[in-house]
Amino acid sequence: MKATSLNFFYFDEEWTIPATDLARRLDGHRLVPCGAFDMEKHGFVEVDKEGHMALQIGGFILVNLAIESRVLPSSVIARLVEEKADQYRRQTGIDPGRVTLRKFKDEAVTELMPRSFTRTSVITGFIDRSRRRFCVLTGSRSQAERFVVSLRSVVEEAAIVPPASSFIPSRLMAEWVASGAAPDDIEIGMDCGMEARVGEGRIRYINEDLSDAQVRENANTGFDVSSLGLTWKDRVDFVLTKGLGLKKIRFLETLPSEVAEDTGPDTWYSDALHVCGELSGLLDSLETALAVNPPVQSTKPAVRAEEFDYER
Repeated sequence: MKATSLNFFYFDEEWTIPATDLARRLDGHRLVPCGAFDMEKHGFVEVDKEGHMALQIGGFILVNLAIESRVLPSSVIARLVEEKADQYRRQTGIDPGRVTLRKFKDEAVTELMPRSFTRTSVITGFIDRSRRRFCVLTGSRSQAERFVVSLRSVVEEAAIVPPASSFIPSRLMAEWVASGAAPDDIEIGMDCGMEARVGEGRIRYINEDLSDAQVRENANTGFDVSSLGLTWKDRVDFVLTKGLGLKKIRFLETLPSEVAEDTGPDTWYSDALHVCGELSGLLDSLETALAVNPPVQSTKPAVRAEEFDYER
């Protein structure tokens, strides 16, 4: 089980649905492959080789969402549009206008779709039952939101909301850099992205000593921090973004599969439990550092992608 990026959300109340019940519900929302004229389809798929649609490991429930999309290279579409435009010129003696070219593009896409290849990406999410968290292992905010909306369509009785900090994350991270220290179990690393508070100035530090006086001065005077490399308890390296996403996650302790002679299902389950457990502990520390608290019980009947309006 790989985890290099993460976006996290909260349930508005305790999770009480057993994994077996959730699996039964997800089974009715499986991925249906793209039809001849479908550009994209998404749905749930098995978590492991045993065919579990939802798998409980320790205090976590794992779920997989798959997205199948058609691959239509823009160069191929442009070539077919140009062929149609040439034919139009020969027949009419004039160049096609913008509306006509748009029509040709729509026709080209329709003609090419049945012959195009499809690609499928699988995103893993896990429910942290005791902490009311839902973690999606992707760095793409739009894909994470899609996962949330898909899960919400299956589990209608639970509202899911994004995290909210009592502070502005970019300002708080700037304070950490300016002071040279992050709270408690978190240490500042060697990567940092800064954005000017006025204007469009940007600074990027990669593998740099962030305790340098000039770096700290920038963070203290005119720049907010858009991303910051951090280390949690000497066990996990990661980059925290201003939108409260985690990227470039790297586990510093050896995973069970890296030392086991047998890499069968039991090792995969051990890896998954280790990854979920480490990320859960890491998020616990971030909640404290960022003053993020689980939401109070929500009365909203649903959650839609457009409701996610936090910083990207």
